[in-house]
Amino acid sequence: MGSDVGTFGVGLFDSDGAQDLLDDLAALSSAERVLAVTSTLSGVVTGSLTWNREVFPDEVVALAGLVAASLPGGRSLKGKAKTSLPTPGPDLIGMAVEALALASDFWMRAWVHAADAAEARENLNDLRRVLLAPA
Repeated sequence: MGSDVGTFGVGLFDSDGAQDLLDDLAALSSAERVLAVTSTLSGVVTGSLTWNREVFPDEVVALAGLVAASLPGGRSLKGKAKTSLPTPGPDLIGMAVEALALASDFWMRAWVHAADAAEARENLNDLRRVLLAPA
């Protein structure tokens, strides 16, 4: 995945790394996109990807956001995601939840200002609610 160059907001997709990742995913077919998302989230969950080298927290947050945008409760995220996935199954949703849990602390450390941190935390909480909502 790409490198983390800069952050321009506290949204799930508001970093250069997240935008680059979404651009790369948008260039893939739907099947390739699902495979890439699954592979990255699996690598995070299993620990086979190295933080801040092979995968960055903002990318994991964006991938979890992309999965959530494909769920009924995540429709408000759909336009912000720049690309889409077919409706994910429970395995991919579970992987997104696990990977997000691993990335959250890293992602939250990036916020210097208390107001930004509070808004970022609320964005993560909203994302978790969508991912954990009953199907």
